[in-house]
Amino acid sequence: VHAYNLSRRYREAFEQLNDMLDALPQVDDAEARAQAMSVTAQLYAQTGQYDLAIEQADRVMREPGVDWVQCFVAQVK
Repeated sequence: VHAYNLSRRYREAFEQLNDMLDALPQVDDAEARAQAMSVTAQLYAQTGQYDLAIEQADRVMREPGVDWVQCFVAQVK
């Protein structure tokens, strides 16, 4: 998703994003979930979907034990 976002291939990014978000509830690793949600927030922000970006940033904030989230959320918001 992130690579597609960086190359501005948004259709492909959103296709991958849907698969990633479907799998997210089964992911036990908080760091991996936070990374997935941060990429999601970045994609939403990059495509002008700011409310969704903030929603994802808020979800990242609720991930326990992930130290870098404060810095990331400050960038999105």
